[in-house]
Amino acid sequence: MSRREWIEPPAPARRLHHDPLLNALLDARLAPEDDVQEFLDSSSRDLPNPVFLPGMEEAVERIRRAIFRGETIAVFGDYDADGITSAAIVTLALRAASKGAAPAMIDLPTRAAGYGIGREALERFAAGGATLMIAVDCGSSDHEQVAYARSLGMDVIAVDHHEIPDGPPAGAIVASARLEPDAPYRELSAAGLALLLATGLARSGLDTGDGPGADPLSLVDLAMIGTIGDVCDLSRTANRAIVRDGLRRFRVSPRPGLLALLRALDLQPAAADARMIGMRITPALNAAGRKADPRPAFDLLLAENPFAANALVSDLLASLAWVREQRARLVAEEVGLMASDPARQDARVLVVAPKQCPHGIAGALAGDLVKEVGRPVIVLSADGGHFRGSARTWGEFDIGGALQRVGHLLERTGGHRKAAGLPVHRDRIEEL
Repeated sequence: MSRREWIEPPAPARRLHHDPLLNALLDARLAPEDDVQEFLDSSSRDLPNPVFLPGMEEAVERIRRAIFRGETIAVFGDYDADGITSAAIVTLALRAASKGAAPAMIDLPTRAAGYGIGREALERFAAGGATLMIAVDCGSSDHEQVAYARSLGMDVIAVDHHEIPDGPPAGAIVASARLEPDAPYRELSAAGLALLLATGLARSGLDTGDGPGADPLSLVDLAMIGTIGDVCDLSRTANRAIVRDGLRRFRVSPRPGLLALLRALDLQPAAADARMIGMRITPALNAAGRKADPRPAFDLLLAENPFAANALVSDLLASLAWVREQRARLVAEEVGLMASDPARQDARVLVVAPKQCPHGIAGALAGDLVKEVGRPVIVLSADGGHFRGSARTWGEFDIGGALQRVGHLLERTGGHRKAAGLPVHRDRIEEL
C-alpha cells in the first residue's frame, strides 16, 4: 500500500476576501487586485462602449442612413440561443429606432439548412426590396453568400464573434473583435455584440427602446441569456456585467414570453441565476432549432401577450422532450461503443458518426460526450455523401483553432475556442 502525505498548500499572500476558501480561489485565479475588486463589485455598470469594437462605427452609420432614408432592412440570425437572442436584440432596437418600420424581414436558418447566411433567404430579402441585411452571429467569413447578397443589390453588415481565418468578405461591413489582434470584447457572445450595436445606435441619438440617446438597458436581459447560452467566460468584465445586470432585470420584470416559460417550468423569476438560465432556459430556447425551426423561440422572446406566449411555450417544451430523448439514446449508444473499442479510448480528440443522429442533436450530443469522456469531441451527422459536424472542447483546448489547422480536410469551418461546426465529405472522415 502506498503512503500518502497531506501537504498543506501555502497560505495566500493577499487578503482579498474574509472567507478563507474564497480568498484562496481569488488569489489563485485572478492575478491583478483590480481584477479581483471588479469581480466582487456587484453594482450595476454602464454598457460597454461600442466605439472600441472594430467596424461598429461604420455599422451604426450605415443603419442610421437606412433608417432615415426609409430603406427596407432585413435581419438574419442563427438557430441557437445566442443567435436567437442576437436577432431579437437587433429587431427590437430597429423597431424602436424606426417607429416599427424595420426590420421588414427576419430569417433564422433551420438546422437542415445549416449554419450561415442562406441563399434562399437572400433571394426572399431581395424580392421584398431589402437594400440592407444585418447578419448576427454569422456572416463574418461567408464570402460567397455576401457576394451573392451584393449582386442582388443589398449592403451587408455582419455582427459576429466567430473566428475569421481568411479575412472578412469583400464589400461587407463587419463588426468584430476578430478583425484586430488586440481589439477588446473578444470574450463577448454575438448577443453581447448585438447589445453593443443597439448601444451604438442609441448613443448616435436614436431611440432603441429606452428613449432618444438613452442606453438600451431594456435589452440587457436578452444579452444575458445569449451570453450564458454560448457558455462564455463569466469572469471577464464585460460578460460578467452583462449577466449580472441582465439577471437583475430578468428577476424583476421578465418578458411575457419568458415569464410564460418560467411558469411552465415551475420556476420563479426572483430565483433566477446563471445556473438556472444555463440549465433550464437556454435548453428550452435551443430545443426549437434542434428539432426543426428556431422561429418559435424567437417569437417567444418578442411575444407581447400571455396567450401567444403560452402556445409557443407548448411547442418549445414538446421540442425539448424530443431533444432529451434523442440525446439520452445516442449518449448510451456511443458510450457503449467506446467501452468496447480501444482505439476510441486512446483518441485524444474523439470523432464519432452515430447512426440516425439528427443534425440538430449533434452539438448537444458532443457536449454530453465531452462530459462523459473528458476530451474534445466531434459528432458527425450524415447528409448524403457529406457529413455535418459539431465540435465541443474540453478544458483549454482550442477546438476552433485545431479545426482551422486541418482546414484542408474540410469543406469549410467556423466557430471559436469552445465550439465549432464543420462540413466534411465522407472520404475525408478517416483522415480527419
